[in-house]
Amino acid sequence: MMSIFIAHSLSIVAQLVPQNREPNLKGLTVSTRFTTETPEGIIGERKMKMSSNFLFIQGNAPTVYLICHRSQDALDGINTLADAQRRGYGINRTFLINNKWETILPHSSLPKDALSSSYKIEFKGGEQVFYKWMLVPKEGTPKVSGAGSFVMPRPMNVAILGDSYSSGEGAPVATSLWLAGNSGNNCHRSENSGQFQAVKQFATNNPGIAIVYTPFFVSCSGATTIQLISDEYKTDFCNKISGSENEIPQIKQLRNVFDNADKFKEDIKGKIDVLVVSIGGNDAGFADAVVEAFEGNLAKGISFYTKGAREIIPKSYDELRKAIQAECIEYVFASHYPDPTKGDNGITCGLPGNALTFLFNAFVESLRLSVATEVAGICEAENALINFFTAGTTDLGCDNLLAFPTPDYDMVINHLRCNAPLPGAPNVNFTNNDFENTRRIARGFESFIRIISASPDLKRFTQNLLNGCIPADGVPSDLNLFATLLATRDDISAARNGYLLPMDSVISAKGMNFRNAGFTNWHVLDNVLSLSENHGMCRCDGNQRYFNSLFSSYDQQGTKDGTMHMNGIGQLNVYKTALLGKISEVITISERKKMFVNESSCKASAEPYKVSPQYENLLTTRALEKKVRNDRREADFLVLKTLLKPIIDIIDKMNENKFADQYKAQSFKNMREKRLKK
Repeated sequence: MMSIFIAHSLSIVAQLVPQNREPNLKGLTVSTRFTTETPEGIIGERKMKMSSNFLFIQGNAPTVYLICHRSQDALDGINTLADAQRRGYGINRTFLINNKWETILPHSSLPKDALSSSYKIEFKGGEQVFYKWMLVPKEGTPKVSGAGSFVMPRPMNVAILGDSYSSGEGAPVATSLWLAGNSGNNCHRSENSGQFQAVKQFATNNPGIAIVYTPFFVSCSGATTIQLISDEYKTDFCNKISGSENEIPQIKQLRNVFDNADKFKEDIKGKIDVLVVSIGGNDAGFADAVVEAFEGNLAKGISFYTKGAREIIPKSYDELRKAIQAECIEYVFASHYPDPTKGDNGITCGLPGNALTFLFNAFVESLRLSVATEVAGICEAENALINFFTAGTTDLGCDNLLAFPTPDYDMVINHLRCNAPLPGAPNVNFTNNDFENTRRIARGFESFIRIISASPDLKRFTQNLLNGCIPADGVPSDLNLFATLLATRDDISAARNGYLLPMDSVISAKGMNFRNAGFTNWHVLDNVLSLSENHGMCRCDGNQRYFNSLFSSYDQQGTKDGTMHMNGIGQLNVYKTALLGKISEVITISERKKMFVNESSCKASAEPYKVSPQYENLLTTRALEKKVRNDRREADFLVLKTLLKPIIDIIDKMNENKFADQYKAQSFKNMREKRLKK
């Protein structure tokens, strides 16, 4: 006896017919049972062949055809193989599973490369499918069953929400940077997102599960939890499309897809079944922390961000859970954040503090060597720079440089070689005789000092230093190159230990709490950090570097925004690997059945969930604390501006006397030798 099962995963399973028994067509039935087997591999041409859209199951068993159509009348008159082939109805792919044949009915999200060349019918969710079975023995007359029918289940809907760590920031599409349309560009949304690639691969690996996901990819760089749930927000990228609208809350965007389903090519019905999300980093101030790292201030103020990770993010996830449950979303995959801070052999990225101090000394020394007389106040200006942009407060004076080369200089050069090479020369070997980068650093330093002097406040300085847009295929400026040197290891280490690790710890703890409270399908991608560790933005081997430095962000996408975000290699090796492994483990055909069976037990709320007043008050308090902190930093910056006047005077004098070319053309080594000869 042969038993046939039609699965709501759009699969059909037929048990192999014993060699010594002739099958009885009356036993060929279709039921709503789900299979729990996992495909062990696609049957090759050696065991099957396709003719039109009909499956031939060969071997010791007779050949079996499943003939299907939208109309029962269309099946009438099919009594021979020639009749079936002429009409061109049928099924598509077959797997051999535990001595059973599993075939997949054509459906709207089946990868097109899985379709036979004569594919003609595509069934959508909710459609009535009529079918007949035909057995063609090696010898004798074919046998045809009566017609049966079933309703095709709707596809499984998978949404990808969140911030820049799910949008694909740092890994733009090669030709057009970001996905087409205002929202894609304004959100820095890319199909190179590791989460997007994982869902795409899952769909390819599971052709028997119809999946819709592209219209539900709405992640946006810069998003906070409240902007996922209930607040509109306006992105502020320098390459934003002029005049574009604000981003509406991401959950509202998902609802809009269902409301406008007829505008999409995909078969869109029902609700979101699976949610992939990365969120929380911006709630605690990720973007500000990155800026402070490159201003050299983060280590001094990391407690502000640690507090945000431990106090804000837990409440953010409580609100997110309520919003998700209001949408009747049962399966959630929440991600940890990866680790961009360590390179080869676990060395923390960024310049050692003494190397950055050396760099400032070298710049000031080179200026003094270019003028005939000493300028009062230059030592104070130099120390003000060191104290503002490093965690130290040591008065090193103006005459503490050693002759080149020095170990500190070597640190600077090695940092450039591994972290921010010139475009077109990723493995350039810097030596004391290669002056191009020292010239560029010198020019960048001049621009850097002028920006400090010209900026009316710290916010404008930050925008001028880090927010400039350049063509993605252009050469980052001298200032971009110089700015990569400002983050010290103290700052980068503070970002990891005082911000990243506490944040991931909170995400894990909340996931455990939700599961214990009954949200059993809340899953955390807790291997993200380990997959990314020691592949940070300062990894020397480009094939093993998963993250962008500030310089490579400018180089790759024309903005600073990809800094500390994963490049294309990292997206695949970290997020795609982590999510594909977890979602493949959880979402099986049997789990798909549970989604289908449980769907009617939950009805989404009429309107999306709005965050609680208590949460809004918490965010208001956090904003006030941030303002107090920024006011204090602003005052320090204004003091620095005043102290830098002697350096500006020297640069102006150099330019007036046409000394600039000499200053920019000579290496630090030659300048030092000139000083020693005096």
